[in-house]
Amino acid sequence: MKQIRRVIIDIKTTKQTITDSARKINLYTRNMVEAKADLQETITYITNTRETLRKLLPALFVIQNAYTNQA
Repeated sequence: MKQIRRVIIDIKTTKQTITDSARKINLYTRNMVEAKADLQETITYITNTRETLRKLLPALFVIQNAYTNQA
């Protein structure tokens, strides 16, 4: 009888451990998905910023040259 109780307790403990692990895996997976989306958003922002700078730099050089020539 003691052995049966022990097995039942072990099964319950194992089930709880597996349930907790599954919850943690689910939480970590959601966090990784959110982090991936944030990283993608950051990459897009950097790409857009780089493109904007590429377009603005020639104008800044012209302005700087005009200012330097006046001084």
